[in-house]
Amino acid sequence: MLFKYLTQTKEFNLLRAETRIWAVLILLFFLGQVIVSIVLALPWSPALGGDSSRYLDGVIQQGTAPYAGYIVLVWLGGLIGSPSTVIVVLQGVLAVVAARALLAVGTQIHSPVAGWISACWFLLFIEVVQWTRYILTESFFFSVTVILVFVAVSPWKSERYKIFLLIIISVSGSTLRPNGFILIGAVLTFILVKYQTPARVIVGTIVTWSILVLSQITIPWLSTHDTGSFQMRFLKGEVFWNQTDFQKVMPSANDEIQSTTDLLFYIFQNPIDSIALIFSRVGWELIQIRPWYSDFHNLYIILFMIIFYVAAMVGWAKVRHSNLNLFVWCLTIPSIVLIGATWAIYEGRFAWWFLVAWMPWVGIGLKTIVDWITSHFRDSKSHATSI
Repeated sequence: MLFKYLTQTKEFNLLRAETRIWAVLILLFFLGQVIVSIVLALPWSPALGGDSSRYLDGVIQQGTAPYAGYIVLVWLGGLIGSPSTVIVVLQGVLAVVAARALLAVGTQIHSPVAGWISACWFLLFIEVVQWTRYILTESFFFSVTVILVFVAVSPWKSERYKIFLLIIISVSGSTLRPNGFILIGAVLTFILVKYQTPARVIVGTIVTWSILVLSQITIPWLSTHDTGSFQMRFLKGEVFWNQTDFQKVMPSANDEIQSTTDLLFYIFQNPIDSIALIFSRVGWELIQIRPWYSDFHNLYIILFMIIFYVAAMVGWAKVRHSNLNLFVWCLTIPSIVLIGATWAIYEGRFAWWFLVAWMPWVGIGLKTIVDWITSHFRDSKSHATSI
């Protein structure tokens, strides 16, 4: 009798429903892993990428300090077992947590269906899923970004508590990779816009981003060995990091470019060529296709990215003036500026720094589009029947 009573309580039903949600998310995660193994022929063992060795070495020094958070996680994994295996497991766990956050965001703002679409995109789309298998910072960074979106849009017991969580998570996320400072900037900009007067927003935003950018440029320990070369890469017309593919011929500089200020003067002197280079870098990241991918892979990307962007724009329009839109733009704009100022990457992973935050838009947009289509057919059928 007691068991029957307990299983009929509201709390038990909520717990059972939540357990089912987590079970489905875990199943979707493993389905995504199967898909990425088949499509990209990834091994089931942890995969190594370009910077994997610096993380596995476990040395935090000038050049690796911007990755300190990830290096510490890998080191801690080594205390438990194989660092590669442990870190991949942790990346998978955090990806499922992030998917649960996306489900919650979509449900709060629009509907459970929108939330499930967002979560499915995060767990099944191979351009995101593949990074859970690599000893690289991307998977953790994507998940932390999604969790920040959840914190920003969700109701909390107090606004101070929300601000505290946003700051703690963004600062922690900033230790994962060099562009992590954008998480801090996005959070501070979001807080300023949401809680301050227009005049304070303008001044605060300028001061915030000036401090963050100057610190990246002037503090050696916040820079990688590649960071200081972005001026040289700009003058070379480099679109993809360390590659000559699609490299542009840039006008010669009148004087030697030795600082960011010199580079800004160069851009003002050569606006058309500079803007073309910036747009090329950002454009390649946004379209995601690559000439060195297989035809099937590129076709897959074209199909799903068209759906992604169309749905995202519909979702954005559907929830105008929301906290979601505010936070996503606070994150997206500086990320795009950073890519334009530095370089695109071989596999298109830089765009997902901010595109993962668009996934609630995609869920809301696809649900809205499906509702429009079904409503249209239902009205057409009703009209035909009445005739």
